[in-house]
Amino acid sequence: MAGNDPLVTNGLRSKALYERVGSEDKTLRLFDPLRHEIFNEPEYKEVMADLEDWLNKYR
Repeated sequence: MAGNDPLVTNGLRSKALYERVGSEDKTLRLFDPLRHEIFNEPEYKEVMADLEDWLNKYR
């Protein structure tokens, strides 16, 4: 369990999925210590900026 969020397991499932994806073009970004609702955290602007950068990379 990560931090105070019982729904998070230190990104273990995200890491496992990342490793199983066959593509070489992949990105894993963990926002520790944010909780499972990363778009509702006080740091949401950082999350949104990172998402926007990632999306713009593939325009």
